[in-house]
Amino acid sequence: QQQEQQQQQQQQQQQQQQKQQLLQQQQHQQKQQLLQQQQRLLQAQQKQQLFQQHAQHKQQILLAQQQQIRQQAASAASQPSLRLPVQVSTGADGRPVKKTLSLTAEQAMQAREMFKDANRITARDKQLIVAFMAGSRENPFPDRGPKQMIVLSQTDSVDTVHGKPTNVSVEIVFEMNYDSGQWRRLQRKKMVAQNPTGTARP
Repeated sequence: QQQEQQQQQQQQQQQQQQKQQLLQQQQHQQKQQLLQQQQRLLQAQQKQQLFQQHAQHKQQILLAQQQQIRQQAASAASQPSLRLPVQVSTGADGRPVKKTLSLTAEQAMQAREMFKDANRITARDKQLIVAFMAGSRENPFPDRGPKQMIVLSQTDSVDTVHGKPTNVSVEIVFEMNYDSGQWRRLQRKKMVAQNPTGTARP
């Protein structure tokens, strides 16, 4: 009987130990789950903070752009309009007829910006451009068609053509369409011929 009692006690102790181990495992699992939940919550909060920071950054950029646009508009409005006497047509007697054409403040700013770095434009070309921007549709060269092109600037640079460095001439061109009344600036690239010595020929 004593042996049976001892065996029963041992079994009970083992059962209690197993219960304690199981309880410890459950508590450990619960702790792990709690830690994972906290980590997920922290990650979600970090993502939300990053999203808010990104949204604030975009808002700041948008506000800066709007402020820049307002400043440019105010600057353009404060600039005087450009008034130039230009030849817009030829009279019956063959003499040039000059009229005073006006550009708006915005157009004047555009013209000044174009002429600032123009190293190929002539005074006559400037008059034609200003007259066109001001609304004149008197085509000075009707035999060339409705589109007239004026070279504003020309620079030399080195470009890669077929994997080899090549001297190119870069031209900024002002295109006027006398039929549609539209204008635009274009960029043209031309390869510069090389002398046998390796120097560019004009």
